[in-house]
Amino acid sequence: MTVPETSLQRFILVLTLILVNWRAVAPAIVRVADERWGGVAGTELLVILCLAVLIVLLLYRAGALGGFLRSWRNNLVLAVFGVFALLSVLWSVSPLASLYKWGVFALATLVGSYLGFRLRARGVLHALFWYGAFLAVASLLLAVVVPSIGRMYFGYDGAWRGIFWHRNHLGTLMALCSLVSGYHLDGTRRLGPRKALPVLMILLLQVYLVQMTRSATGLLVLLAGGGLFALAFLWHRTRHKLRRPYYLVALGTAGTALAILGLRIREVLALLGRNAALSGRIPLWQHVLAEYVSERPILGYGLGAFWDSLTHRVATAQAIGSRLRIEIGDNGWLDVLLGVGGVGLALFLLVQVVMLQRSIQRIIRGRSSADSLPLTFLLAALFANLAFSLFLETESGVWLMLVALHFLPAPSDEIPHGSSQATQDTGQGFALS
Repeated sequence: MTVPETSLQRFILVLTLILVNWRAVAPAIVRVADERWGGVAGTELLVILCLAVLIVLLLYRAGALGGFLRSWRNNLVLAVFGVFALLSVLWSVSPLASLYKWGVFALATLVGSYLGFRLRARGVLHALFWYGAFLAVASLLLAVVVPSIGRMYFGYDGAWRGIFWHRNHLGTLMALCSLVSGYHLDGTRRLGPRKALPVLMILLLQVYLVQMTRSATGLLVLLAGGGLFALAFLWHRTRHKLRRPYYLVALGTAGTALAILGLRIREVLALLGRNAALSGRIPLWQHVLAEYVSERPILGYGLGAFWDSLTHRVATAQAIGSRLRIEIGDNGWLDVLLGVGGVGLALFLLVQVVMLQRSIQRIIRGRSSADSLPLTFLLAALFANLAFSLFLETESGVWLMLVALHFLPAPSDEIPHGSSQATQDTGQGFALS
């Protein structure tokens, strides 16, 4: 008996989301110590390889493998970065750690591109919404039922962290997921209260969790995401009335607001309970740049290898006088620089530029406010990356979401060639709602 494609898609998605979040639950479990793989990392790489083969077989069976490969023609920069990240194994201070981190990154990229290509806009929105809903409910239950695990006490006075290793991780991820929930709510409200109410409850839960983490990063991302959603919604409603002067006024207003925010950054941080050192981040960044980046500025230490080293984590904590362990650089761009150097960072920034260009084209050519999701999510994620390491360290779930949104076809080409009739009828690949 042949397993339906939708069942295999669910299996791939669920197993992949477990794998890309595994490090975010307990980073120490998957450390590659003493240049030896433990059972966890080795088994995970084997599962990753099997999932990759399964995706290729699914595409081949659906007659969509050629179209999927052609979709990568417009994403050669992403492919080049992936190859360069793999090559960093050759000069990595911990080749096995880099190979492991690349495996997780490659899986998130492959599955994200597959989801965007096969599920299309509606299917991806459903999948990402339920992903965020599961994380929210699981984190709520763990924080309430088992507070000794779901909350942080040493130095954090019981701030919620849910199923994740740190409160900033839960706060940032819930803020980003609430943006997806907002778009899903906008799409379901027309279907009546029975459809919209569960979505609204999940959205409120995600906002509540951000508050309970007491994470300034999460709160700022939540506010930024909400503001972007509101602006995109208003722009879609009024775009036919807007002329060039309106855009110039909007840009001028935004620039002025940013300038004022920069001048009053100390007061803003004080309102959030933070200081000008960003809770120790600035001394951390200064030390890492001066002591480590300067030693390997071109190629870096190997993808994900720097913070995998206990020596680097302990020495950095001692240098900045931190009582707590240093697990990541709390800045995604800095951690990319540490991993793959200036060359890799330049390639990664170019990937972000391509994503930004594609998302702007989508919102301009789009037919509904939902077409602004790739742009607003990308901007919110890039903003979050300033104070928390997304994409290549403990977090790969957000990267998967970004790639899935990036690989969505143009709004005028939502029905893929070679799709089953059921897929074409729903426009979403599998029904998750």
